[in-house]
Amino acid sequence: TQPLEGVVLGSSMVLPTLQIPKFNPVTFISVSIPLALLILSNDAAVGLGALEQNKYHPPVNKVITLSGIFSIVTSFFGGQSANVAGMMSAICSDEEAGPREQRYMGALVSGVLILFFGLFAWKLVPLIQALPKAFTSLLVGFALLGVFGNSLSSGFSNPKMKLSAGLTFIIALSNITIANISAPVWSLLVGTIVARLVEDVK
Repeated sequence: TQPLEGVVLGSSMVLPTLQIPKFNPVTFISVSIPLALLILSNDAAVGLGALEQNKYHPPVNKVITLSGIFSIVTSFFGGQSANVAGMMSAICSDEEAGPREQRYMGALVSGVLILFFGLFAWKLVPLIQALPKAFTSLLVGFALLGVFGNSLSSGFSNPKMKLSAGLTFIIALSNITIANISAPVWSLLVGTIVARLVEDVK
């Protein structure tokens, strides 16, 4: 593999090469565990939660297991985790994506575009890096407006869960990082604890 920072417009395509990892207990604790928690909370939980909310009922155990297996395989070639796409699953399964029986087309088109981007990343990454960061952030924000509104609506719809939903929302926005674990993970952890220990008692 080749770092994205080192890719320039004149670079040629680079094939994946086998990477033999070395076990390091410090890296395992500081990187592997937080990364696994981050993927489970930011991607798997968001994506599968969105599918459940839209009444698709995915096989959660099988999805998580297969994600782990394929992530191990791709890691030997310098690849990222092969997991459920959090925000993309939420966008494609939302009612704004069209009639329920045709929403799979959004995931299909997204998959083709991602495959295309992966094959030609050595040419496309420099072009995207040349765009103003504010512009790309604006595009992402517009794409997530519908999902954000639906998430707020469902999160605060239960009067008994307003405290945990509010704390989850605030901590996620805080952008704090503790022990190399980002705010979204802490927000879910705190929200779950408050929901279980405080609101369930009520």
